This record gives sequence, structure tokens and C-alpha cells, in this order.
Amino acid sequence: LHHPRIIFERCDRLVVYKPPDWQVDPSDDAGDDATTTGSLSVFINDMSSLRNCQILTDDKRARGFVHRLDVPCSGLILAATTYEAYFDLRLQLEVGELEREYIVLFHGWLAPQRSLVNT
Repeated sequence: LHHPRIIFERCDRLVVYKPPDWQVDPSDDAGDDATTTGSLSVFINDMSSLRNCQILTDDKRARGFVHRLDVPCSGLILAATTYEAYFDLRLQLEVGELEREYIVLFHGWLAPQRSLVNT
């Protein structure tokens, strides 16, 4: 899974798989040590069915992305394709109606009795 793909598409919102080493947007600060392969915003803007979505080029509204993931991480990103959907999703996120769940893979040793790691 080294290429992004649309996991779910509705008329006004998307769920996009972000592979590791991809930025959500080229304007993101990837950090000095980060090596990036591509950009989700460029990937989405290259899709012919989404070329007329103004929010996808609006830097002030995060190009429609509701949240970010660090460059080395992979996962699902929620994006809006209309301003109405963007503000609806941002509101849901702010009031806690959207839940985020993370799964972490790490190398090393963890005590068998440990079931939760707080970061």
C-alpha cells in the first residue's frame, strides 16, 4: 500500500488512505529529517471528478482536509469537497462527535501485562 487511494466517497466528503512518507499537503512542514514521496492534496486534485471543487485549492481551509497525519505514518484522512461539508466535519470534530482511533506498531519489548500505552 504505497499509493494513496479513495476508501470512501460521498458527494461532499472523502476518506483517503495516506501511505507512509506522503504529506497531506505540500504546504505542511514535513520537518528536516522527513523524506516525502508525494502529496495527498496533489493526488486528489489530479482526479478528474474533483477538479471543480474549490475548497481543494483553498489554503485557508486546509484544502478541505479535516485533520493531518505525520509524514512517516499511514492511515485514513477525512476530507471535504464542499465548504458546507468542511464546516460540518470541523464542527463535529470540535464537539467530539468524530472519534479517532489509532493503532501503533512498534519494535521492541513490551511487558505482557501492559495493555495500554499513553503518549
